[in-house]
Amino acid sequence: MTSPSERRRLPPLTDELRPFVEAGVLGPAEVHVASSFVRHSPTPMAPEVVLGAALAVRGLSSGHTCVVLSTVASTVGVDGTDPDLLVALPWPEPARWIQAIEDSPMVDQPPGTPHEGTVLPLIWDSGRLYLRRYWLWERSVADGLRARAGQIHTLGTDASPILDRLLGPPDRAEEPNRQRLAVEVGLARTLAVIAGGPGTGKTRTVARLLASLHELSGSHPPEVALAAPTGKAAARMTEALRHELSMIEVSDRTALALERTEAQTIHRLLGSYGSGFRHDHQNPLGHELVVVDETSMVSLPLMARLLDALRPEARLVLVGDPDQLTSVEAGTVMGDIVGAVNASTNTGLEDSVVRLQRVHRFGSDSPIARLAGAVRSGDVDHVLAQLKASATGADAEVTRLDPTDDTARAMPQEESAQQASTIIDAARRGDAPLALSLLSARRVLCANRRGPDGVERWSAQIEQAVERLGLTTRGRWYAGRPILVTRNDYTTRRSNGDVGVTVADPDRGSGRDDLVVAFDDGALVDPTRLDEIETLWAMTIHKSQGSEFDDVVIVLPPPPSPILTRELLYTAVTRARRSVTIVATEESIRACVNRPVSRSSGLRHALDPR
Repeated sequence: MTSPSERRRLPPLTDELRPFVEAGVLGPAEVHVASSFVRHSPTPMAPEVVLGAALAVRGLSSGHTCVVLSTVASTVGVDGTDPDLLVALPWPEPARWIQAIEDSPMVDQPPGTPHEGTVLPLIWDSGRLYLRRYWLWERSVADGLRARAGQIHTLGTDASPILDRLLGPPDRAEEPNRQRLAVEVGLARTLAVIAGGPGTGKTRTVARLLASLHELSGSHPPEVALAAPTGKAAARMTEALRHELSMIEVSDRTALALERTEAQTIHRLLGSYGSGFRHDHQNPLGHELVVVDETSMVSLPLMARLLDALRPEARLVLVGDPDQLTSVEAGTVMGDIVGAVNASTNTGLEDSVVRLQRVHRFGSDSPIARLAGAVRSGDVDHVLAQLKASATGADAEVTRLDPTDDTARAMPQEESAQQASTIIDAARRGDAPLALSLLSARRVLCANRRGPDGVERWSAQIEQAVERLGLTTRGRWYAGRPILVTRNDYTTRRSNGDVGVTVADPDRGSGRDDLVVAFDDGALVDPTRLDEIETLWAMTIHKSQGSEFDDVVIVLPPPPSPILTRELLYTAVTRARRSVTIVATEESIRACVNRPVSRSSGLRHALDPR
């Protein structure tokens, strides 16, 4: 929320924004940009346009790429803001608001602009108001995807024998072999989109696509790049692909080439430096195939940069789950692509998108699968009935605990403390592999980082429960302390999202000063070299994307928190392989399931501009 002193210091040219600042909808950054537009406008800027500009800036922090006037009052809320207060704000009358925007000398209206020769900061397009650069990025992504979808690759040889060996026949008894279809699309087209929920075989499919392309390339192996939006996602991609590749039979040449292929962040692939990238259309990437995992986490600007840096003939494979949480930054690229194809047959992308549907992780008819399906479809009564029906017996696969019941709330904390005690015991013995394995078996996932239901509070309560078991967790570093790296650190070669456990260094002793942090890749790092970290007895649902755990505890805050969304709960539930425990009131679960993420975006419209 904006502080009282900040509210008092509003620039005089933007007094019309005061009610929205008082309500916490707008802050200093939005007011500053809007006042800048007012100062540079050649004629007095209408209050409606000033408000629209400020909201366009404000929307970026909530993931919106534009302002949709008809829905902005319900999508602009911030955590803790009363929805009724938002509706009661002095919103302009819609027809007058639109007319003011269309008449403003600070607003362009594509495709033909009435202000030729002048680069204007705002774009008005099909009922959406954009900051200019976001409209350009959106059009760039739409044009780039459509152009790629229309290109066909000629393989020069029959791929059927290789695909038969790696993926089986095109059709099964009950359904088409969609993994094989996805590989065929990836081989034959410049754009392939492989969409699917957790456990549907996305990694298996990509591994066989890479193997097939190498086997078909003869003596000229293709240049392949594997990329993901975060360092941790890239590391998981490398590990998962190598596991899949180890289970298929390929030539020694293919095996060697694929073993050397490591995933990296998209930023590193593009050569990020400062605010720019080394690779663009003037200096394109040399790769013949680029595979992007966890595409749902890729923002609109980053996708635009990636498409700009690809050679026209290079294959692009986008992999992800359109129903998961979207990127932290603005945009819903994966969801918009799949949504556009689902809604229309005129996008030109229809033959490039393959959706994997058969779940292999936890069984298509397991309680977890049924719960995830009910969440995804928005069937809140089925979700609650599923939780109630499964909450019988000690081996319940999915269950709900009432957070207002102190006894019920203490159960997962005590269970986490028991897990922590086994980790601490292994860590004191210097058994890093066992400590890491125990840590990955169970995870508490919170919607928030702070607050009574947040990560920090739950981690502290778990540590207190461990203390009650007679094991110390005092001091910043202790044997068994799990940590999460929160920023890339190239000096220690650690990536944002890396997980480690503090263990006794077998080569140095067992005292407090003889500890190292062990990571999954075998690295041992001196704790004093790790600065950007946090304790990992619990983590946010956002940071859990791409991970799997045997057992998951999901902690949700009470409504009306805007963080409660369908995608949040779906993402959390589908992290589990064996069991899900949701610590939340029925009202919180209803708030989640009934509220899909609502991000204002024009990409879906741009992909199908009928």
